[in-house]
Amino acid sequence: MNKEVIFFYSCKNLHDMHRILSNDYYHIKNISTHFNNIKIINLSNLKFFKKKYKIHSNILKKFKYNKKVSFHNPYNFTELQKILGKKKYNSISCIQLILENFIIFYYLKKLNLNLFQISNIGNVQYSDVPIKKNILRSYASIYNKKFLRKIYVILVFFKIFPKYKIRFVSNRNWLIRKNSLSSKLIDFLNLKSYEKILSINSRSYDMSLKNKKKIKKKYIVVLDEPMNDYQYIALRGKIEENDIKKYHSDLSDRLTVLSKALKKDVIICIHPNDSLKYKRKIYPKFKVKQFETKKFIFQARIVIFTESSASIDAIMNYIPLISKDSQFYDENQKYHNSHYVEHLDIPVINLDKRFDYTLLSKIKNFTPNRKKYKDYIKKFVAPDKSSLPGHLKFAQIIYKEFNINKTISACVLAKNQTNENFDKDLAKKECEEKIRKSINN
Repeated sequence: MNKEVIFFYSCKNLHDMHRILSNDYYHIKNISTHFNNIKIINLSNLKFFKKKYKIHSNILKKFKYNKKVSFHNPYNFTELQKILGKKKYNSISCIQLILENFIIFYYLKKLNLNLFQISNIGNVQYSDVPIKKNILRSYASIYNKKFLRKIYVILVFFKIFPKYKIRFVSNRNWLIRKNSLSSKLIDFLNLKSYEKILSINSRSYDMSLKNKKKIKKKYIVVLDEPMNDYQYIALRGKIEENDIKKYHSDLSDRLTVLSKALKKDVIICIHPNDSLKYKRKIYPKFKVKQFETKKFIFQARIVIFTESSASIDAIMNYIPLISKDSQFYDENQKYHNSHYVEHLDIPVINLDKRFDYTLLSKIKNFTPNRKKYKDYIKKFVAPDKSSLPGHLKFAQIIYKEFNINKTISACVLAKNQTNENFDKDLAKKECEEKIRKSINN
């Protein structure tokens, strides 16, 4: 077994690849500490009827990845096979389950891989709900996702698509769900996309173990969202430009009031999918930053957000979180955001109303409910009782479970060289028992 790990992505252009390498930087860097080499392979060129892109390996220089990490952008499946050779790799699939990526899953099944999935960003991925203003479109989008998941499982059952060896999750609800009657029936029928599911602590938890710096409390940090992001559009269509301008104007007014009250500058941290140039025009009064969200969260007096995975870093560091609501949010945005408000017991700024003194005073004096923050962390961010960093647990399991055959083979060979009456089957059995016992201890 090769002491290398592959990260598989499907990024259609340079901007997408840049976004992914920025978002997953610490995740890849942490895992790389446990292995000899890391390959990042973009499989977008394997898709049918899509423009092929050349992305040069020097893209890694922008992020200062270490020398263990290499980047590959194969032009076709033959080129991918040449990159991999005849070795068997442990690999992590970071490929979105959408129809255009089905051909990629088909090719992955043809390769000599142990395939894993790591779902440990730390935020809770709630299901979408129908939107009344666009009921047919939202239902179509919701059921399309469910349909594709079912099709994937069927194609796994017929051995057309690969089955994940292990799915690692940081959401405790998944672990509770696996013991339900329906999950046991699915296990019995072998109708699932993974062989087993295990808890793992989230990336934010891993970061919190390393980041022992004192929070500087210098800024009001806003986690801004693109109102017409593709996932929102799929459910409810585009929001009119005038409505978006009104939304940003309302938010800017509230931030100006907060800035004066707290005597702190405002930093707008925009989503990796967003346009920095556009948002700087939208927020001329404030500093707008992209790909620097973690940096500014660790300097936040308060963090203002609506349903953002980046908020987990604030939760891990007990930074006051303030939610916001608007008439321009759809039912899904409101529903997903209510999860944070209910679990964490945090204030909500209604952008459709002017600040009243009571709310302003509440925000100025707000301190997180540490018990609720701790409960949230235990349920969704660090559910693994071992308290190990997620990347370390992943590495330990890889070495214990999937590099074991090489160790057994070496043991059998040693017995062959030292025993005159050599019985290969008996030697293999004895070696396997001995090695597995040492691993479990």
